[in-house]
Order: sequence, then structure tokens, then C-alpha cells
Amino acid sequence: MADTHGPRFRSPVRATIDGAPLSVTDHTDSAKVVVRAAADGATAQALGVRFARARRVTRADGSEWLVVGSRPGEWMVIAGRDQVASIRGELPADPVATVVDLTHGRALLRVAGALSARLLAGLCNVDLSDDMTPDLAAFSGSVAGVMCDLVRDDMAGERSYLICVDRSYGGWLAEVLVDAATRIRQHER
Repeated sequence: MADTHGPRFRSPVRATIDGAPLSVTDHTDSAKVVVRAAADGATAQALGVRFARARRVTRADGSEWLVVGSRPGEWMVIAGRDQVASIRGELPADPVATVVDLTHGRALLRVAGALSARLLAGLCNVDLSDDMTPDLAAFSGSVAGVMCDLVRDDMAGERSYLICVDRSYGGWLAEVLVDAATRIRQHER
């Protein structure tokens, strides 16, 4: 049977750990579309999120997008893998906007659980306190020495972070995160 979503997707991530109080999971197969446009133009208004923030959008078909204001005049839309065409199609015609599908070029990891901030604090150069990085805060930082885009994206009331990184670092970073998570989990026993 032919893959209707393009070439077979292969994640660079091999290491994951799931369960309470800390998990590291692979979401690399999510659509990751970067949009660059004037910060005060029609595209910015359509995306509806400012720099350093994110918002969830539930569409009429029930699919959900996470729209991230990653840099001034730059957004990333994270959605289900089959949503790339929909993302492109719902943006206004804007001659100064660029839309680039980076689904295959970026890895996406989720670090979640009560100890997720503790794990990242040991590997990250960002203040992860609630007042500095509340739910739906978007920021860039070094995680284990690699520059990443991060979003605090709490799920069901539980602290959670999405970490987007160049694909070439994805597998290595996942291994570092899983190793650190394993050590924290063992210490908590």
C-alpha cells in the first residue's frame, strides 16, 4: 500500500522513556511548518500569537495545531503529520510571507511529568520557573549544549515541554534526556 503522506517517515530518535513521574517521548513525525512574515501583517494576524508565546487551535475537523511565536516575524505550526497542506491552505495570500515544511528536518521531543523542569534545569540554560516560563511560553535555549526551540506545553494539568531541534541532533539529544530521566527516576525511588 502506498504511503499517502509522502516518503516513509523515519525518526532519528531511538531512545524514549514513558511513565510517571518523568517521560521523554518522540513526536518527530508531527508536522513542523515554519512561517516567516511581517510581524504586523495579515499572516501574523491569521496566526494570532505573539513572539515568545504559543496557543492551541482546535479546528472544525477536530484536529489541533500548536502555533508558536518562535522569533519576531517567525512562527512554527506543529500539528499532525497530515496537516501540512491544511496549514499552507489556511494562511492568507501574503506576497512577503514564506512557508517552509521542516517536518523531515527537525526532531520533536516531549519531556513531561512532575520532574520535567528538574530534568531540564540540569541540562538547560533557561530559568524554568512558573513566572519566567509559564504554560505556553515559547523560548530558545541550549539543552545539553545544543540550541533548541522549546515550548512549555502542559498536558492535562501536568508540566510538559516540547523540544524542537535539528534532525541531526535528535537521536543524540533523546539519548541524553533519557539518560538524565533514568538517573532522576532512580534517585526518586
